[in-house]
Amino acid sequence: MIKNNLSVLSMKRLLFAVVSLCLCMQISAQEEYEAFAISEFAYSISGDDSQCYAILKKDFMQTEEFVELFSAVMECYAEYGATQKASPKAKAVMDKVKSYALGGRVFARVTPFQDGTFGVVDYPYIDGVGDLEKWGLLDEHGKLSIPFAYRSIQEIGSSTYGVEEYKREDALFGTVNKQGKIIIPLKYEVLVGDIWSHRYGHVILRLPNGKVGMLNLDGSAAIPFQFDGFGDEYDHCIVAWVGKNKILIDKTGKRITAQQYDKIWGDDEDHIIGRRNDVNYHISPTGLELGKAD
Repeated sequence: MIKNNLSVLSMKRLLFAVVSLCLCMQISAQEEYEAFAISEFAYSISGDDSQCYAILKKDFMQTEEFVELFSAVMECYAEYGATQKASPKAKAVMDKVKSYALGGRVFARVTPFQDGTFGVVDYPYIDGVGDLEKWGLLDEHGKLSIPFAYRSIQEIGSSTYGVEEYKREDALFGTVNKQGKIIIPLKYEVLVGDIWSHRYGHVILRLPNGKVGMLNLDGSAAIPFQFDGFGDEYDHCIVAWVGKNKILIDKTGKRITAQQYDKIWGDDEDHIIGRRNDVNYHISPTGLELGKAD
């Protein structure tokens, strides 16, 4: 906490130091906006939960007006440190912060996505199931295009998002589009997007029976749910697990290696190598075993 006898001069010096620190620590990959943590330093702004983020324009955060706004936040924090009570002007300061923020509001959690949208948790945080957060999506125009309805949300492709049911146990996964329409029904135990979805246009999913498969981002079938797991994916083939054994399949799920391997991986030169009975073999992208590897 800030000491009761913190002088105005000391506070100003601290202000500029903290502003510089925060500008280095902001959580954003956005071109125009950044998520700025305010109540980590200004508990009195909310009067309850200390985690609060405003999504602000980057240009604004370089102005004297922003510094003045942050100074007001810090003054509220100093008063809270001295009295342990919310500053009388805290609400007015919060309203001022909101007036500059995308969507005219602040959030308890913010996750920036590459398409210019943000995964967000409402603030003040309203607890519906134990301590689970309820996530939604704020679009690049500040509209809450997906309501606060999911346990988690992740970007898995252009305007496509993986979501998790809002329940403590046995929550299932699916996908929605930018408008919140369900594309892949929420009936899968595991959903893996990220590298696979952005590069290859599909997601890995696991059914409650333990079998994994792949669906395209539009929800259509890519690879049937008949495997026990997937490993690395290459331009023409994918490592799949059958029990503890590894094989290569093509992009439709058809097996292309005659042999099974204990391990399959790619080396530094993008060659595919399979190990069987402690011997390494080169494997072609079409599944042919080409001979022993050094």
